[in-house]
Amino acid sequence: MRDSDTSLPLESITARAVGAVVGRVGAHYWVERPGPRSDPHLMDGRMLMWRSPTGVIAHASDGRELQDSTATIEVPPRLNLIILLEGKLTFSLGGRQFRLGPVASPDVAQCQAVVTTRPEVLSRPLRRGRVLRKVTVAVEGGWLAKRLSDLGTDVEAASDTLLRHLSGVCWDADRETVELAEALLSNQHSDALRRRLHLESRALELVAVALEHLQQGRSPEPAGASSPGRRDLGRLNRALDFVERAMPRDPGLEETARHAGLSVSTLQRHFRRAYGQSFVRYVRGRRLERAREALWRNEMTVGEAAYVAGYRHVSNFVTAYRRMFGCTPGADAGACASR
Repeated sequence: MRDSDTSLPLESITARAVGAVVGRVGAHYWVERPGPRSDPHLMDGRMLMWRSPTGVIAHASDGRELQDSTATIEVPPRLNLIILLEGKLTFSLGGRQFRLGPVASPDVAQCQAVVTTRPEVLSRPLRRGRVLRKVTVAVEGGWLAKRLSDLGTDVEAASDTLLRHLSGVCWDADRETVELAEALLSNQHSDALRRRLHLESRALELVAVALEHLQQGRSPEPAGASSPGRRDLGRLNRALDFVERAMPRDPGLEETARHAGLSVSTLQRHFRRAYGQSFVRYVRGRRLERAREALWRNEMTVGEAAYVAGYRHVSNFVTAYRRMFGCTPGADAGACASR
């Protein structure tokens, strides 16, 4: 695979242009707009997207959002680090909600590392007039597994502690991390080789920062709490697999715990510590995602999708859908059909 190195200049950036850039690194991107489609421009500013042949990805954007809409991208299995340098950022990934900011000082930044071990959909709202400066670096799952293996590390054991699906940690960046992110954002080398070496070296330093924080587990937990052991993590994975196979039916806590070989209380406790959310919230989010996928494929009506997602009343379904994805199911399905 050759390097993919694309930078959009300081001008109005359209959804089509962003989609083309993201497509060069092997991902799918689309935007749902609640209003008229006459103005295609999403942002005034600059965007950079780069991917090395080894699977290291860097994405940086600096600009002002021009309209209210929802941007969605398919995220493959990988380790992701998002560094917010200015503004406020909210997004959903795999049914889990993330919030960063607001950040308004040049010496401050917030970081979020999150792992995906299977493909997930990331959605984030865009808001007219909002200024956003952020840097994202990522490495594909195979990249990290190969390097762990080269070092003689037990990849399976490391995956249990470092690379659990949707495991994540948020922290305030130190000055060195801010400087690395700013260097990525402002990379102006005219020589292509120097530019790519500069990008990869800074991106790898930031990946090392993300791994360090994932290992330290800086996310707050109740006093005296302990992380699930390797055996319990295996049982949690069985619980997740059972939920996926049971979809669109909700198997419930008791049935899932029994299948995984855990008590209901242990499942609830370990699930929250491993994935940062309750089991019930995770299942609710996955059912909404399944309903969304069915709407995209035009397999059912909004009313049928509400039933699949576990809602008796369509109005409640629409409210939950809007809260999670930033748009109504009808607008979402219509936007997908028109692409």
